[in-house]
Amino acid sequence: MPEAKLVVGGVETALPAPMTLLLARAAELMGAGRAVDVISPEQELSAQEAAGQLGVSRPYLMNLLRKGLIPYRMVGTHHRIRVEDLLAYQRAQAPQRRTAIDALARETEALGH
Repeated sequence: MPEAKLVVGGVETALPAPMTLLLARAAELMGAGRAVDVISPEQELSAQEAAGQLGVSRPYLMNLLRKGLIPYRMVGTHHRIRVEDLLAYQRAQAPQRRTAIDALARETEALGH
């Protein structure tokens, strides 16, 4: 990818390649009418927010926390999950999820659907 530059108030700043890719992807999503959030990996989410991010119910997420599969901390009676830890869990689960989807697709094909 060619070098990208940001110009603000006449001041030019070269953007590192990862930032260029990030901005290009954000522009693509926004152009398609999708929302884009920029979140620090250290930011913490409530249990409800984390469940929404994973696309699971809050009780299911609480079960993952109890099993120690996702680190968390307590603030009073509330669970707080770091975005970084939630993303690490998602990355770790991706291969298993892909395997399950592939198996389901094979079963569907075998049934003639």
